[in-house]
Amino acid sequence: MNTEPNVKLSESIKAITESVAKFSESMRESLAKLSVDLGRSFEQTPDAIMKLSKYGWYVNLHMVPRDVLDLVRKLDEGDVEYVNKKLTAYYLSNIERIEVNLRSKYPNREHFFDEAFKNFRNKRYSSSILLLLTQVDGIAYDKTKKLFFTNDNKKAREQEIYQPEIYSEFEKINDSFVHLFLHPFKNSTAINDKIAKLDKYPSSLNRHLIMHGRSYDFGNYLNNIKVISFVSYFVDLVDDL
Repeated sequence: MNTEPNVKLSESIKAITESVAKFSESMRESLAKLSVDLGRSFEQTPDAIMKLSKYGWYVNLHMVPRDVLDLVRKLDEGDVEYVNKKLTAYYLSNIERIEVNLRSKYPNREHFFDEAFKNFRNKRYSSSILLLLTQVDGIAYDKTKKLFFTNDNKKAREQEIYQPEIYSEFEKINDSFVHLFLHPFKNSTAINDKIAKLDKYPSSLNRHLIMHGRSYDFGNYLNNIKVISFVSYFVDLVDDL
């Protein structure tokens, strides 16, 4: 009886088994590293999102945490222009989706969003920014009877910060992923802090300055994109209430 085929089959099975074992060990190591990297990314994301907001940028729930951290590393290197270009490209590539989302979810405000995005495309940036900013408190009130651009006076007295009135509603959200994005609501940012405190921010894009007629140069392309980023971010979070 010729046993050579059985021997060769046995050797082949052994080789395959050893390869699978090595592959499995390698896979386990890769998964462990990925788990650590993901954990680190999620741990660092809230501070990264907060830092971007100080520059007038807000990241919506569609952005990958690792990409957010890469942008903040560029800020730490002083490369603000890189961050502006990257986030401008991101929001321009998603602007149709953002507009459709806003118009479909808030049909009673559809004409405002229609006009705001038309103004943006026609380079009427001041008008677009004003229209978009006025809708934030309207959406907040429709959802919660509370406002974003109104301070929570109790928190202000306790913590000496400008914290949006609506934040107490977001604290009720039972979703750890969503909570990664809440730092700009929990703390003061460039867009909603008191005018007297704006010197500490690298961005002068501030709703109070704009709406009270104290800003003369807010109407530009970059600020318009930043406000679109803010509205997109805000609406993504409000949807979870």
